[in-house]
Amino acid sequence: MEKETIDEIIFRTQNQRNRLMLELMARGGMRIGEVLNLRPSDIEGGRIIIQSPKSGRQTEVAFIPQKLAHRLSEYIRQKGSKPNERIFFISYPAARMVVKKAGELVGINLKPHDLRRHAATYASRSGMPIEIVSKVVLRHSNLATTQRYLGKVTDLEAMRWIENLHGCDSEAGVALLCPRPASQGMKKSENGLVVHRLFDPIRIGMESGEVLLLTRD
Repeated sequence: MEKETIDEIIFRTQNQRNRLMLELMARGGMRIGEVLNLRPSDIEGGRIIIQSPKSGRQTEVAFIPQKLAHRLSEYIRQKGSKPNERIFFISYPAARMVVKKAGELVGINLKPHDLRRHAATYASRSGMPIEIVSKVVLRHSNLATTQRYLGKVTDLEAMRWIENLHGCDSEAGVALLCPRPASQGMKKSENGLVVHRLFDPIRIGMESGEVLLLTRD
């Protein structure tokens, strides 16, 4: 499932509680049951302590982006949730319905596990080593289990990666897509070429990127 699709689902979900639940699954790789059992005392900034996880361990740690952690903390504050009470007081069937209706916003049949799988697939496509995807995002003990999670590569995604790897043409006036941080300088001279760094809205499997437009110095 494309990142753009998941982003649209999340951004179009207006209910604050529902959006947070979707993001915890899609950004943090959390299972729906883990989200529903989450308590304020389990939140440590961007670290979330998973109590009695499916693996059988006593606890596990999930990691979420700081922006999401901030919104989650603000939601807890607004609700006035006590440290040891559930943050999302909603039943499992109702939570599954939240996910289903969120998918309907973009015309797809969405299930909770699709969001967790997206978290792993997106991390892998963005260059995170599969060992880290396995241990950090999915918290699997077996690498083979993680490999089964990773989604299939679509034709569009394959073309983007091939273009990224082999499409850098040094001829003047050719726009190149390269996944480098857009925060670097807007231009600099390299081998007689002026490299104009622009924001890349396609974001080849990454949070950000840039378009390089080469012209003769």
